[in-house]
Amino acid sequence: MNSLKILVIDDEEGIRWVIEQILKQKNHQVTTASHGKEGIEIFEKKPDFDLVISDRSMPEGGIRGEEVLRIIKSLNPRTKTILMSAFDNEQEAIQATEVAGANSFFNKSVHLDLSEINDSINNLFPALLR
Repeated sequence: MNSLKILVIDDEEGIRWVIEQILKQKNHQVTTASHGKEGIEIFEKKPDFDLVISDRSMPEGGIRGEEVLRIIKSLNPRTKTILMSAFDNEQEAIQATEVAGANSFFNKSVHLDLSEINDSINNLFPALLR
């Protein structure tokens, strides 16, 4: 499997850490940010990330995940994006994903489904499965 450069943006340190560890186990290069503004600043300095995973609701930094991903897509349209949140229902997730222009979403519910993260990445980067 090839390695991806991935930026993970989430205001919850524990969530960032878990996702980072899962992705590093798959040999991906992971950078993290604790809020949307920080994520955008990191991306502006080095806009060559293959994938950006962003939480939807991050009080610090004043930018919702949808806006973060729209800005990132405007800086590099080739970057794939995933929006994550504790969505109440699938329709809400689909609407938020469309607003963000994200390629995918996953539900960050009470127990984070780690296989869902891997499935989302595999769907966005099928060549990695070869």
